Amino acid sequence: MEKALVTSDIGWAKEVMINGFARFTVDPKDHQEYAGKVLQLLNDPALAGKMGKAAREQVVAKFSTGVVVERNIGFYEGIVERQESRQEKIDNRKETEVRKVGRIH
Repeated sequence: MEKALVTSDIGWAKEVMINGFARFTVDPKDHQEYAGKVLQLLNDPALAGKMGKAAREQVVAKFSTGVVVERNIGFYEGIVERQESRQEKIDNRKETEVRKVGRIH
């Protein structure tokens, strides 16, 4: 599906698409502007088609299954690496303490 968007300037919307390229961003309280952008897309099918295609390309590039899976794998690998690093530091401290105790006795 390739659809041009008219969105409000709210959190998720401005992060997902580039304004003027794949979507129009309007002030959520400005109903005239909102209607004007919708009418602009309805009256200019070539623009709507171009923006819709760009919107789909952006969604696929940012949110396709492969991209999301890779991001999740990277996230969890980072957690594992940090945990392994912490455990290594704990093990090193324990070894140091054991050596100190061994020298005292």
